[in-house]
Amino acid sequence: MEKDLKCFQKKINKHIAASFIYPKEALENNIEGVVQIMMTITEEGRITDVRTRGPHPLLEAEAVRIMSLLPKFSPALKDGLPVAIPYSIPITFRLSSSLTKSRSGPPEDPFEDFYETQPSRPYKN
Repeated sequence: MEKDLKCFQKKINKHIAASFIYPKEALENNIEGVVQIMMTITEEGRITDVRTRGPHPLLEAEAVRIMSLLPKFSPALKDGLPVAIPYSIPITFRLSSSLTKSRSGPPEDPFEDFYETQPSRPYKN
């Protein structure tokens, strides 16, 4: 289970990096910091109840946008039954050329292994 959770976290980080767009107004005003994302992954494997805590609404809005792009997952299981679970992750907004450079082409799908059909469960219950 721990291995699945680490793999899931790695995929989430890859998704964040692939989907990340530094808000233009935040760039212009040198706004940076860490946004903490809290959400629920439902029994159906959907992301709901996304909440944020961060230094500026622009950064929080981008964090919510990134999370809204997540695919439907295989749900966590407890005693063989699907269960909702809370999940949280920080997103760091730091002004640097490596984070703000533009990307060409669509991002690759970091979750191809974790869609509904994935037999292993990335959550620890």
